[in-house]
Amino acid sequence: MAKKRINSCVKGKAGERELANYLKKMFPIAARRGQQHDGTEGKDVVAFEGIHLECKRYKSLNHLGAMAQATRDAGTARKGELPTVWARRDHSRWTFMCWVDDIIAVAKNIIMHLPDADRRAFAAKLNALPANGVEAEELTNVN
Repeated sequence: MAKKRINSCVKGKAGERELANYLKKMFPIAARRGQQHDGTEGKDVVAFEGIHLECKRYKSLNHLGAMAQATRDAGTARKGELPTVWARRDHSRWTFMCWVDDIIAVAKNIIMHLPDADRRAFAAKLNALPANGVEAEELTNVN
């Protein structure tokens, strides 16, 4: 029996719901699918303030094209948002992409959404690693 082709729009919506549910399990946040139909949000998934989440579910993906779209959408939807791409290939795990020069700002933004106890535990784990820029103490005091 031949496999049924899935409409890319339906697959995209399902991927956005899947990512929102995945993020809710990982973080204490109210992640949800964005409202793209009326242009009010322009995000695929609404989860972290200051971060534009572009969601991709794919068989094959143009990674640079996806980052370019996220960058463009982050600039037009809300000024100052950090563009990110959250992607999952069919039958695989989620991956995350951002521009390298944004990685510290993205990490701090995501970490600030953790409860204080989780943030302190995360900072303790970071203290065990070699220092390469951000001090773990800074992560416990993110406002």
